[in-house]
Amino acid sequence: MDNGYKLNGLDLYDEYGYLIAPGCNGDFIKPRKAKDDPFNDWEERNGYEYDLSNRTFHDREAFLKGAVLATSSSEFWRKFYALKDVLEANGTNVVEITDLDHEYEVFYSETTRCEDLTQFKESNQIGLFFDVKLKVLGEKFKGAPVNSFYYGPVANFPTNWAEITQLQFQPESRGNLVDLNTGVDHSKFCLVKRRYKTLVKAIDLSELNNSIDGEYKLITAGIVSPEGEVYDVYGMSQFLPYSFDHVHQLYLVNNYAELGLHKYYFGSVSVVPSTWAEVLTLTSQNESQNNIVTINSGTVNTKFVVVKRAIKTITNEKDITDPDNDIYGEFKVVSTVVGANNEQYEICVADQAIPYQIPHILEVTIN
Repeated sequence: MDNGYKLNGLDLYDEYGYLIAPGCNGDFIKPRKAKDDPFNDWEERNGYEYDLSNRTFHDREAFLKGAVLATSSSEFWRKFYALKDVLEANGTNVVEITDLDHEYEVFYSETTRCEDLTQFKESNQIGLFFDVKLKVLGEKFKGAPVNSFYYGPVANFPTNWAEITQLQFQPESRGNLVDLNTGVDHSKFCLVKRRYKTLVKAIDLSELNNSIDGEYKLITAGIVSPEGEVYDVYGMSQFLPYSFDHVHQLYLVNNYAELGLHKYYFGSVSVVPSTWAEVLTLTSQNESQNNIVTINSGTVNTKFVVVKRAIKTITNEKDITDPDNDIYGEFKVVSTVVGANNEQYEICVADQAIPYQIPHILEVTIN
């Protein structure tokens, strides 16, 4: 699970079970509080005369608020003590926040919330709410993350990657809605997106939500980023710049996946499917909905199947009902089949000798 927060390069949730609540980013980007500036208090003058030639500031304080979660008591204590050891270690740590595209050099100050260990019945997890205060010593801008939208008003449409990176950017992780401010200087407006994304709707918020669908047309195709991602340049042109700043709202979707055409198929079966028609009889879930599928084993069958596109990889398998039952690596590819959109799908099966005595919930993570 991508928590959006990393500590010394490790995802806080994957490594420590620390799920950060929304609303923590502001502390990291707010300006520091100024220390008192020297001043003269002249009797004959109103107010003070400040010396602002060498201003100094307090350290920025930031809070991480959330919960440390696990599926068993042993897993919880292992992760909680690992997190505690890192926070209390000598020296500084690095917090990376994906949505801000920044790294922050920090050290632990204090714990501001640590509640009793609780059983969360809805998610079948145990954990506790845990908030910490950090001192922020420095920050580093990482640049546009891999997989971003680039956009803005332009004098000329970009023709290479160096020109694309001069545009404003928005990480795809922030969502598929891009608000492009046109300004009043240019009559060309540009959107650069990965080929994996499709522009499905465009409206002018400044003109009573007037539709501008179709105005953004393909200008240049196939510009490759340093990471090997293929981007296409779309643009809208008009004769004159706007007389006032307009906002073009552009909505994109993942090709096929967010349109519901890419799915996972899974279930407990007596016979493993071998054709696409048989695959379609399984329970399905849109890829965009979640990258975790849960299979109810029942008490009859001994075969459990997950069908996924071949470009996807199973990265984790867990028995939620019995955490001590290690099923990691049990789902193996047994065959392939051509499915929706003429894509290759892999049929992955976990097989055991006898059925479970009680229904088990098997959780499979796919990335």
